[in-house]
Amino acid sequence: MKKYLYLAAFCLLLGPTVSAQNDADKGIEFPHRVVTNGFWDNWFVGVGAGVNVYGGQHDQHMSLGKRFAPAVNAYVGKWFTPGLGVRANYSGLYWNGVAISPETGFVRKGLGDGYHKQKGNFVNMHADVMLNLSEMFCGHNPQRAYSFIPYAGAGIIHSTSQPKNDELTWHAGIINRFRITDRLAVNVELATAFFKDKFDGELSHKRAEGMYSALVGMSYRIGKKNFDRNIIKYTGIDQSELDNANERANNLRAENEKLKEEIRKEKEMKAEPAVQVITTKTMAPVYVLFDLGKSALSKAQRINLQYAAASIKSCTDQVFTIEAYADNKTGSAETNKRLSSQRAETVKKCLVEEFGVPATMLRVDVKGGVDNMFYNDPALSRAVIIK
Repeated sequence: MKKYLYLAAFCLLLGPTVSAQNDADKGIEFPHRVVTNGFWDNWFVGVGAGVNVYGGQHDQHMSLGKRFAPAVNAYVGKWFTPGLGVRANYSGLYWNGVAISPETGFVRKGLGDGYHKQKGNFVNMHADVMLNLSEMFCGHNPQRAYSFIPYAGAGIIHSTSQPKNDELTWHAGIINRFRITDRLAVNVELATAFFKDKFDGELSHKRAEGMYSALVGMSYRIGKKNFDRNIIKYTGIDQSELDNANERANNLRAENEKLKEEIRKEKEMKAEPAVQVITTKTMAPVYVLFDLGKSALSKAQRINLQYAAASIKSCTDQVFTIEAYADNKTGSAETNKRLSSQRAETVKKCLVEEFGVPATMLRVDVKGGVDNMFYNDPALSRAVIIK
């Protein structure tokens, strides 16, 4: 009698497990989380124009107005999340400075008192890491009118005038972005670049000299222009509780098989009339999860399939369906169809070749890419369900 009570407990446990999966629509939403975009999403290009001021050793001997020089920049970049992006940037034209010796290079004319005006053409190529602090601290908002975006980076500055000097540069700046449309924005950029003081031909007591720029320009997003929200719903069931329930279910499946074997042995020893053995005629759905873009089974999933195989073989009068899925947030429809087919065949091959399930008891149903099935999480749709 005790053995049959174990079997009843096994069936009762499977019942709540299945019903809990149907409560995924209940819970609390967290709307400020977003899904990381694909490689070709959220790229942008931009241009700007303005002025720069060179900060050299003797520049105080020329008025600030005469030290201004025109500057331009052009760039291409990508936002990986609403708050994190990178760009490759070109800036250049020319700079004005002051030298004490006419032998330093870049000298155009004398200023009196032994000082000389310098003018040099340059090209500055650098890469920047950008942080949109408005998105990071205030939440994702595609309609935000203003964004505060500091950045930092490194590159190289090359003088196209004689003498042709090259120096490594360190960059920092702030982009004030004003939204015009979903794709178009106006940017007011304040930038600094630092490099060794010998770039202008004169060595000084400073370790570095700098160039300071102010530019106004426009940027345009290409490809996908925004981020998908990841709506997470809390069901009230902790993940650890679900893991414990699955572990108990696996243990009870093993106990079920053990009890059936003991009944068979007792029958042989006592030579009693045939005893009707209660076997499992139904089986709870078995969920097998895969990694992104993968169809290989982990050792843990093979253990689950081993227990599932025992239950399937006990239901001799049934045919089980292997439903295979992929999430449609990544990959094309054709890729997801092929990937879900590979996952189904992997599970079927494991059940048949490793655990002895007759192939006639299994059928395959390839679903391809689907919307989020559980907890509104695309990662949980990369799965095979046996039922």
